[in-house]
Formats: sequence, C-alpha cells, structure tokens
Amino acid sequence: DTFATEDAIKIGRLHCVREGWDDALVSFMLSGGFSPSSKVSTIDAPSLVMWGRQDGILDGTEFANKFVETLPNASLRWIEECGHVPHLEQPSETANVISEFLWGEELQAVTAAAQNTKGDDSSSFPVGYVAAGASATAALLGIAANLN
Repeated sequence: DTFATEDAIKIGRLHCVREGWDDALVSFMLSGGFSPSSKVSTIDAPSLVMWGRQDGILDGTEFANKFVETLPNASLRWIEECGHVPHLEQPSETANVISEFLWGEELQAVTAAAQNTKGDDSSSFPVGYVAAGASATAALLGIAANLN
C-alpha cells in the first residue's frame, strides 16, 4: 500500500537519481545502516519524533524508538495511514502534530524560561526547529499565521 500521490513518490525518490547515490547507499549499508549519532543524546530540549505508522523503509518500532530512547526529552507521535514521508503523504496531519508540539505547554515553558534568561520579552513563535518537508512547513506556517 502507498499513501503518497504520484507526485509525492517522485519527490520522495529524487535523491535516488542524484550522482553518487549508488555509492553512498552501498557505503551506508556497509557501515551498519541507520543509528542515531552519539550527539543526539546531548540534545536536552523537548524533541518531537514523528513516524509514519506504515513506514516500509525504516521500521518505526525499531528506529523511532531508537530516537526516543536516545533523546533525553523526546515524545513520539505516529502518523497513521502513512509511510516514510509524512510531510508528503499526510501533510495536514504532519503540520498539526508539529503545531501541537510547538505550541504545547512543555516547549512554551522552555521558551519562556529561555526568553526570561536572555531578558527577551517578545511573544513571537516559539524558539526551535523541527525538521520537516516543505509541504508540512508551509502548512505549519499557515496554522501559525492563523493563531497570531
């Protein structure tokens, strides 16, 4: 099953046609594959791990949990009816999950504490960045614009 449109599939595979992809893939596989960097455990900010429930490329029960176990302050949100590219397959749900995280009490408290420490009294969008695709980012910015 796929939850992506034909355009999303094309976009999701663009990296596979780039020069050097085959060599990079072989190198990646020979290295033992995916594992979070040792630097991940040093991130103490609230973190969101999103994963497509039906991801057939990186099994979420194994890999999403590696991130949650490695990040000291992480929460996991599953995107249902979604494979490997949530921002393309379920852009609205992905944007909603990101928005809930960014506007959630925990991140707001961390942001307020950081602003108080710096003497910054601005009430702008919370400090932080969530890695997401262009579709989810655009949808998220639309949500943020409507909230302000």
